[in-house]
Amino acid sequence: MEKYQIRIDDINRILFGNAPEVFILETIIRTVIIYTALLVTLRLMGKRMAGQLSIAEMAVMLALGSIASSAMQEPTTGILFGIFILLCMLFFQRGLNFLEFQFPRLHTFNHGKSTLLIKDGVLLLHMIDDTGLSRQQVFGVLRGKGIYNLARVDRMYLETSGIFSIYINNKAQAGFSIIPAESQSSMDMDTDHLLQICQSCGYTKNMDKGSSICPNCQSTDWGNATTY
Repeated sequence: MEKYQIRIDDINRILFGNAPEVFILETIIRTVIIYTALLVTLRLMGKRMAGQLSIAEMAVMLALGSIASSAMQEPTTGILFGIFILLCMLFFQRGLNFLEFQFPRLHTFNHGKSTLLIKDGVLLLHMIDDTGLSRQQVFGVLRGKGIYNLARVDRMYLETSGIFSIYINNKAQAGFSIIPAESQSSMDMDTDHLLQICQSCGYTKNMDKGSSICPNCQSTDWGNATTY
């Protein structure tokens, strides 16, 4: 399109483009066909495509959006060509899943590994840093599960799909409170003055025993353990 053909007052071009009016009806027909083909393709790709997506699956989804958009809106692109590309993506995704099943190292390369974030009620700060998460994000996830003390957490993993797996220790014990400071005064919490908690990672030690440096994160900031 030439520069002289672009005018700010050309309302018809802005609203409908340069395609003839009949292309609006054609776009509706294209949309119905491509939308149906997308539903069938996603159904054949499996239930994982409707849940939390991995990196590889997200790449497929982005590609599907581009394919569908072109086949629905471009008058120079045939519908069959778009459907053919959808089928290619289907076979690619299924083929990659088969190869990942046959070669576990390929699966690890594409999806990564689960990351242990909390072990025995203690934050593994170096692992959390590697994931790009913050302590407050981890605390927010735990509070969303009704957990307000790190001592309740036996293990917490960040899975390759991006979801969190949390294993609870049902035994009541004192630990690091993850309740926001402004809310702690209104909560019914007991303080264990015999235990000290590292305010950085939640590591627990007996009062006046051991080094003043946390062996887990090298912090020197200590506080009393609480039970809630």
